[in-house]
Amino acid sequence: MTGLARSHLVHLLMLLVGAVHLSGCSPFYIGAVAPTPTVSLARSRLTLALVIGPHVADEVPESDHIGAVQLPVKKFHISVRNGFIFCFQPYYRLVSTNADLTLHIEALRIEIGGGHGELVVHYAARLDRRDGTTVGRSFGALTPPHRIGAGWRLALSEALARFYEKLAADLFVRRSVSP
Repeated sequence: MTGLARSHLVHLLMLLVGAVHLSGCSPFYIGAVAPTPTVSLARSRLTLALVIGPHVADEVPESDHIGAVQLPVKKFHISVRNGFIFCFQPYYRLVSTNADLTLHIEALRIEIGGGHGELVVHYAARLDRRDGTTVGRSFGALTPPHRIGAGWRLALSEALARFYEKLAADLFVRRSVSP
């Protein structure tokens, strides 16, 4: 094993251990829990809790004002290129506690690393009414202000916080949709 390959492996193991530690999940699962910033909406407040891991019911409290991102992990992909990229792409959907609206997270890919130590969140989401009508869509790529050098947990938390804010702006505030 070359020195570069060994370095990549060490970084990968550090990230995996850190992700498990951050989530409080069993060592047999990979997880990360982001802070849950509260976004002010027209007539109420909505808090989104993003949990990557199998024990969603135990980790997310139930409330009329909380939508829980349920993440049954069906695929876990790790790729190494241009230095080092840690990439995981679970398939999941968010089901809001509100009876009238359902927020579907159709895609989420988080890349950590690369040649400049950046973190990028790629995502696509849509908001549907109970009758199946799509109210709005949101998609794109977000990068936090801090690079991985400042701490990958901080960068991941900031990126996911921006993800929440972008969803709220695109799907709720701009369209005046009240959950």
